Amino acid sequence: MTADSGNSLAGILLAAGGSSRLGQPKQLLKYRGEALVRRAAQCLCSYTYPTFIVTGAYRKETLSALAGTAVREVHHPAWSRGMGSSIRAGVKALDEDCKAVLILLCDQYRIEDTDLSRLCAAWAASPATITCASWSGRLGPPAIFPRSEFSALLSLEGDEGARKLITAGHANAVPMPHAAHDVDTPQSMETMAQS
Repeated sequence: MTADSGNSLAGILLAAGGSSRLGQPKQLLKYRGEALVRRAAQCLCSYTYPTFIVTGAYRKETLSALAGTAVREVHHPAWSRGMGSSIRAGVKALDEDCKAVLILLCDQYRIEDTDLSRLCAAWAASPATITCASWSGRLGPPAIFPRSEFSALLSLEGDEGARKLITAGHANAVPMPHAAHDVDTPQSMETMAQS
């Protein structure tokens, strides 16, 4: 399944945070020679249309790293209010004919094209159900939310992400070990550099 298949699957890449625990913008960290935000955007654009990126902190530098990609910016000046507010900003930008949205975090550096391909295929087989990654007994992003969940996404507050919606319902879980790897601390940055 690709972005031009007429599936009305939009994409939201969350890249607005200030990376306070890391001490530097995680969006711009490089993995295998490429900025995390660019790597994630290109992967997401292969399966979603339109594809939005929610920017906030480090907006100028983030947009520079995305030059030449097909993502559309949703700038979120109130990014410091937390991930929930960034998700709301992205969902508000979606078109009325959008059937579902795939939400991806910019710092899940091990996520590959094949991971999103399997996620999208699982969603296509059950389009009315939340479809998400599963690893080490956990459920989380990347995740696809059908339109029926948009109002719940718009009700998220503060720093709460969409995981509570995933665990509250009967999500279609797709095994995805790569989703376990993200960058939040200097220690996790060292792990990424060694992988």
